[in-house]
Amino acid sequence: MTAIQLFYSGLTLSVIALAITAALFFVYQGRLRRLPESTRYEDLRERLEGVRAQLEAFEKERQALRDQLHDLERDAGTARGVAAEAEELKRFLDENRNKAAEVEATLHRAETTRQQLTEAEDGYQRARTEFEKIRDQSEAAKHEAAEERRNVDALQRQITTAKSELKDTQIRLRETSDKFAALTGEKDGLAHQVEKLRGEDAELQRQCAEYEQKMAAMHDRSIELADVNSALEVDGRKLHHIREQIASEQQIQENILNRTGNVSSLLSPDTPTRLQDLFRPYLSPNGAAAPLDASDENLVLRQFSDSLREAGLIFSERTVLAFHTSLKIADISPLVVLAGISGTGKSLLPGLYAKFFGLYFLPISIQPRWDGPQDLFGFYNYMENRYKATELTRTLWQMDRYNNPAADEPAQRIQDGLALVLLDEMNLARVEYYFSELLSKLEIRRSIDPNAADQRRIAEIEIESGAMSADEANLRLFVGGNVLFVGTMNEDETTQALSDKVVDRANILRFGKPTESAAGVANLDQFGGGSYLRLEDWQRWQRQALPPEAQTWMRNYLQRVNNALVRVGRPFGYRVQQAIEQYVANYPGQGASAHTTAFADQLEQKIIPKLIGLDPTMDESHATYTELEGVIQELDDPALLTAFDAARDKPFFQWAGVDRG
Repeated sequence: MTAIQLFYSGLTLSVIALAITAALFFVYQGRLRRLPESTRYEDLRERLEGVRAQLEAFEKERQALRDQLHDLERDAGTARGVAAEAEELKRFLDENRNKAAEVEATLHRAETTRQQLTEAEDGYQRARTEFEKIRDQSEAAKHEAAEERRNVDALQRQITTAKSELKDTQIRLRETSDKFAALTGEKDGLAHQVEKLRGEDAELQRQCAEYEQKMAAMHDRSIELADVNSALEVDGRKLHHIREQIASEQQIQENILNRTGNVSSLLSPDTPTRLQDLFRPYLSPNGAAAPLDASDENLVLRQFSDSLREAGLIFSERTVLAFHTSLKIADISPLVVLAGISGTGKSLLPGLYAKFFGLYFLPISIQPRWDGPQDLFGFYNYMENRYKATELTRTLWQMDRYNNPAADEPAQRIQDGLALVLLDEMNLARVEYYFSELLSKLEIRRSIDPNAADQRRIAEIEIESGAMSADEANLRLFVGGNVLFVGTMNEDETTQALSDKVVDRANILRFGKPTESAAGVANLDQFGGGSYLRLEDWQRWQRQALPPEAQTWMRNYLQRVNNALVRVGRPFGYRVQQAIEQYVANYPGQGASAHTTAFADQLEQKIIPKLIGLDPTMDESHATYTELEGVIQELDDPALLTAFDAARDKPFFQWAGVDRG
C-alpha cells in the first residue's frame, strides 16, 4: 500500500472517530436534559472538556497528516514517477469527499454545542452571583436581628433596674419625710437662737470696726514716725557737711540777696534760711579741664569705643552709636531707656559716657515707694519752714542759666557743659507717678524760645518753696538742653511696665544677655582724657533735618509701617514720625548705609515694642507681621529679623530686643 493510501486510511479513521464522538455527545446531551440543572451543568462542563480534548487531539493529528501530505506532495513534484499514484489518490479523494462533508457537518454541530455550553456557563455564573448576594443579605439580616435582640435584652435589664431603684427611692422618700418633719420642729427652736446670734454679731462688727479704725490710726502714726525718724537720720548725716560749707553758702546767700532779677519777688528776709538746701551746690565746677576737641564727631566716637575696649568692656559699636544718637535728639525724645536683664552694663555705659565726654554725672536710685514728683524735686517742710531739696533739684538749679542768679559767677559757672542724670532701675516705681510732669516739660522745650520769659514759663517746673503771700512767688526751674536724662530698667516680675506716653517719648535700647565674658575691667579712674564737651559743640553736632531725597525715602517706609500697625489698632502719631526722622538725621555718618542702619534702630526701639502682647493667630496680626518682616528684609538687618521672628513665634508677641553681640 502506498503512502498516500496510508494517509487517506488514517484520515478516514479519524473522521469516523469524530463522528462517533459527536454521536455520543448528542446522546449524552439528551440525557443531560433529563438531569437536574445543577447536575447538567457539571456534566456538560466535563463532557465539553472531553470533546475539547478530543478536538485538540484530532486537530493535532490532522495537522500531522497535512504535514505528511505536504511532504509527499513535495516529493511528488520532484519525482515524476509518482504521477500514477497521484491519479489514484485523486480517485480516492473523490470517493471520500462525501465522508469529509459529513465530518465538516459534525464539526459545525460541535461548534454550536460549544457556544451553547458557553452561554450555559454565563447563566450559571449570573445565578451564582445572585445567590451570593442573597446569602450576604441574609447574613446581614441575621446580624441585625441578633443586635435587636441584644438591645431588647438590655432595655429589659434597665427596666428591671429602674423598677428596683424606684422602689428604693420610695423607701428613702418616706424616711426623708419623717426626718423633715423632725427637722421642722428643730427649726422653730433654732430660729430664736439665730435672732439672738444676729444681735451678738452686730455688736461684734461694731467693735471690730472701732478696732480697725484704731489700728489704721496706729499704722498711719507709725508711718509718720518712721518718716520723721528717716528725715532726722538724713538731716543728721547732712549736718556735718552743711557746717563745713557754711562759709561758702553765706557768701552765696549774700550775693543772692544783693541781686535783682526774675527771682527777686521770691526773696524775703528768711529766704536764705528757707532755700539754703537748694542753693547748696551739688556739682563742682571743673575749671581746670580743657574743652574736648569736637571738630570730628566720628573720630571722637571711635576714640570712645577704643577706650571701652582697652578697659576690657564689651559694648557693640551699634549699641554705642544708638546710645549717642538717642542723647542727641533729647529735645523730641527726652528720655533714653536702657532695658534688659541685670548685669548687662546698663548702668555702666551712661557713667562711662559721662566720664569720657566730661559730662556732670548724677546717678539717682529710684525707690519702690515713689508716687509723686516730690520724690524727685523735694518738698517744703512747713514745720521747719524750709525747702527740702534733692540732689536732682540742686543739680537742675545749678544748670539753670535763666532762673539761678548765681549762674554767672565764675565759682558756679557750669552751664557751658552738659549734665547727665541717670534714673537707675526707674521702673521699680510707676514712672508716670514721679516723672510724668518733668517728661511733659522736657517735651515742651523744642516748641519755645527759652530766652523769652513768657514762653519759657510754660516749660518751667514750679517748686513749692514756701511762698507766704500773693506777692511772693514759688521757685521755678527751667531744664534746658544742657541736661540729659537716661533711665535703666530691669524687665522682670518685680518691675512696672512703661506706659505708651513714656514709650512714645523715649528711645528704648534693650540689652540682651552677654555673648562673651569681659576679660577684666581696668581702673576706671583713668578712663577718659580729662577734657569736657562744651554745650556749643554738642549743639553743633545736632542736625535738624534729613536731605530731601533721604526724607522722601524715609517717609515712604514710615507710611508702609504705619499702615501695617493700623491693622492691629496700634498706629503711631506725628510725634513718633518726627522723632524717627530726627534720629536718622543725627546718626553718625552720612549716606544710604547710615540712614538704613538708623531706621532699623528705630524699628527696634520705637515701632516693634508696640506689638507686644498681640495674638499671632489673628489674621490682622499675621498681615502686620508679614509687612514688617518685608521691611526688615529690605533693610538687610539679619539680627533684627532673627529677633523679630523669635518674638512672633511666641503665643503672644514678646519683644526682647536684638542681640548685637
